[in-house]
This record gives sequence, C-alpha cells and structure tokens, in this order.
Amino acid sequence: MQAKKTTFFIASGSGGHILPAQTYAKKQEFSANQIFFLTGGNSLERRLIPDGPDCIRYRSIQMPGKKIWKYPIFFYNTIFIFFKSLFLFKQTAGEKEIFTTGGILSIPIMLAAWMLRLKITLIELNAVPGKTTRFLSPLAQQVLTVFDLKTDDPRYKVIEYPLRIFKKANTFIKKESTSFTIALFGGSQGSRELNKFFLQWLEKNRYLFPSLIVYHFYGNDKHINFKQWYSDRKIRAETASWCNKPEEVYAVADLVFSRGGSGALHELLHFQKKTVILPLRSVADDHQYLNAKSMQKKDPHLFYLVSFSNDNSINSSPYNDLSLNLFISESKKDHP
Repeated sequence: MQAKKTTFFIASGSGGHILPAQTYAKKQEFSANQIFFLTGGNSLERRLIPDGPDCIRYRSIQMPGKKIWKYPIFFYNTIFIFFKSLFLFKQTAGEKEIFTTGGILSIPIMLAAWMLRLKITLIELNAVPGKTTRFLSPLAQQVLTVFDLKTDDPRYKVIEYPLRIFKKANTFIKKESTSFTIALFGGSQGSRELNKFFLQWLEKNRYLFPSLIVYHFYGNDKHINFKQWYSDRKIRAETASWCNKPEEVYAVADLVFSRGGSGALHELLHFQKKTVILPLRSVADDHQYLNAKSMQKKDPHLFYLVSFSNDNSINSSPYNDLSLNLFISESKKDHP
C-alpha cells in the first residue's frame, strides 16, 4: 500500500457498530488517501461490508462466556488477529490513524496499533461506556461520545450521532388516513424478546386489529412464521428480517416498537417518532437499558420505556400497563 496517509475503521459485531462507522467515514473530510474497514466474517458483517478493495476481513470472534472449552480457540484467534494487524500496520506506508466504534474485534487490533504508537480514536455510542471502551480508552488519544459523559478528561469530545444518510422518503408506502400504523424494528441483539413482547401485547389489544397496519422487521429471530401469525389474525402486515429503507417506514408509522440500540433511538429522535422501547437487558451488558433511560429523560413525550423487575425480567403484566396504554392512546390521537 503506497498511501501517504491511511485511516482504518474497525467496524464489526453488529449493525450498531458497523453503520455508524461507515457513516462517520463518509461524513468526515479525511485527508487520508485511503480508508479501510476492518471487520469480521459473519453473515451480518459480510452483508453490511461486502468484500472489496476497502475491506480487510478478519475471523469473527466472540467471548465464550461460560463455555470454557471454547477459550483455547478464542485465544488462538485473538492472537492471530493481533499479529495480522501488526503486520498490516507495519506494511502500510505513511501516516496511519485508527478509529473504532467498539466490539471485541477492536481489542487485539487496537493493541497492535498501540504497540506501534499509532493515533487511536474511540467512538463511544452509548450513554455509559461499554467494557471495550473502558478497556481501550487509556490507549486512545481521543474519545468521541454522542452522550455527554460529564468528564473533565480533555480527550473526550461530544459529537452528534453519525446517523445514516437518509434519502428523502419517496412514500412508496401509502399512508391510509383511517389506519393506525405500527412499525417494529428488531436487529442483531435482543430481537426475540422484543418480538415476543409485541405479539403478546397485540393479543391483549385485539380491538386494534381492524384498523391496524404493521411493518414488522424481526431481526435475527426466526422462532415463528411472522407472516403466518399476522395472516391468521387477519392483520395487514409486511414482515422481513431487515429494513433496507427505514425512512420510508418512519414516514408512515404512527408508533414504533424498538430495542435500545443507540443508533435506533437517535434515528427515532431525528424523525420524531413516538416509540415504545424494550431494551435488551443482561447481567453482562446493560447499555441498551441505559441508552433508553437517557432518551426517555431527554424526551418523555416521545419515548416510553417498558418497566422491568429487579431481576431484569419484564414485569408480569406490562401488556395491560395503564401508562403504556395511555402513551399508545396519545400516539393514536397524534396521527393524522
């Protein structure tokens, strides 16, 4: 590679890491002659970052958790990625800088960059920094955040969320004045719980069925046939695992059900869509819930956060929750 300056973006693991990295790279005026995306090899990563001259692909890695027998291959792959990155950076001529939006793939690559004393920038997209950011932040010269983390560290700088570049909606979806349109956006994390919650909520509110139109993007959850589920109940619905043109759906949706991913919530804030948030909650990582709480505090009229019990499970009867039903009733009044 003969570039005078090269910028590397580590973008892997989920759409919440990959899409903001791609957008930030497009929106910034980099002086680099070349920009490369360093990513993994799972199906999502291959779909969002196709093979090409600007893609450098690694083996996807995932923390084994309690599966102790998987740790040897995990450590082997991590060490392999570290040395592959070391070789890549040493073979790249000229000045180099590294950006990452997080994800475990960042750790061995960033350690290689740090050993070579390259300029490192972290982009933290959540209301509370995740484990990767906390681990890597001592190595970085700059940390960009989309939430104000209230820190005196001069390396931290607040930026606007790097939203995807949306085209003006062509309204290929025609809005019906007498209908109530709900959109649900799943994703690569937490989709099953969101889908289950939504379908159970619909069953408890069957009075909506005659006027209801649903756009249901169920993410990586395929435990039921969603198209058949709606057909059996005579609900007008479009179902798919992924939405390629969310701006078209946002244009007609009266109400949205969403997870707590930072990107999804910032898009909904941008389009000013009333949203019921059911964040993914786990002992290991609570960032979706903290994102949701931050957004609800910022605009309680726009965002409703489904309540949880102390053990992180959904309350036993949120489907009949008075405040939730009131929030949804208000969204029905708001729609034209």
